[in-house]
Order: sequence, then structure tokens, then C-alpha cells
Amino acid sequence: MQRFENKVALVTGAGTGIGLATAHRLRQEGATVVCTVHNADQLSSVDEFDALILDVTKADHWSKAKEHLQSKYDGLDVLINNAGTIQFGTVEEMDEDAWWHVLDVNLASQFRGCKMAVPLMRKRGGGSIVNLASITRYVATFVPLLIRLRRGARLLSRWRLHSIILPTTSASTAYVPARLIQR
Repeated sequence: MQRFENKVALVTGAGTGIGLATAHRLRQEGATVVCTVHNADQLSSVDEFDALILDVTKADHWSKAKEHLQSKYDGLDVLINNAGTIQFGTVEEMDEDAWWHVLDVNLASQFRGCKMAVPLMRKRGGGSIVNLASITRYVATFVPLLIRLRRGARLLSRWRLHSIILPTTSASTAYVPARLIQR
């Protein structure tokens, strides 16, 4: 039996990279996967999945995703909050709008995703939420402070995440929850 058989999973930021690889792996493990991408240009990369355009910074987009999951699948079992962004530059070079955009995509959107997912998961008897976050603070790098904001995603849950660190093929690393321990 496959680990995700009869499970519905939503993967944000699934147009490329870790999100797309996660979507493929979940499907290999038996899940029905709904992929979200930021814009229509990315839809072709996920055309083999049920796909939605989701601007993770907009609450109304999350509401539409929730309606889609409710009407088509009667809920949700797994949420992979993968969408993220980075803005390179120094404090002097960056304007405040760019700063808030990074916070909105990398942190507030994960709150929105959790808020959308929990009622759908409760209806199905439970589920799993994985909030991906940068671990750059643990490695030597010249990447600016802004990418480190994604680690705030770990604070959104009442669960303490114990982790393992896996290298990826991109210029980053992935924070992968290995087990959950309730506080």
C-alpha cells in the first residue's frame, strides 16, 4: 500500500523546484495532488495535475482554493506550504514595499494556508501540514537576511518540528520535518 493512498494533497509553489518535485513524489505515493502556481505562465509545468492559480498573498485566492478542495474532494489531508520568494539587496537598496512583500509571501501566506487547511482536515478526521522554511541561518552563506525570514514559518504551529537537513539541487537546502512532537 502506498503511504498517501486515498489522500488529497495541496502543494503551493508547485510550478518549479522543490514544489514540483514534492507534487510528483506525493503522486507516486498514491496521493491526489492539487498544485498551485503563481500565474498562468506556470500552468504548463503542472498540466498533468489538478492545478490552480494561487497568489498566496491574497486571502480571496485561498478562499477559492478552499472552495475547490471542498467541492471536488470533500476536504484536504496534506498541505505543503512551499511558496516562497526572495528579494536581494541591502537595507539601503530595498524599499519598504519589497520588504513587506517578502514577509507576506514567506510568512503570512503560510498562516493563510494553515487557516484554510485546518477546517478541511478536521472534516476528514485530521491531516498534515508541512511549512517549508529556509535554514540559511545554519549554513555559511552570503544570502541576505530576507531569505532567513522563512524560518518564522516554524512558529506558526503548536508543534515543535524536529528536522533533518537534505541538500537539494538548487542553491538552497530544504528543511524537512522528521517527526512531530506536541508541546
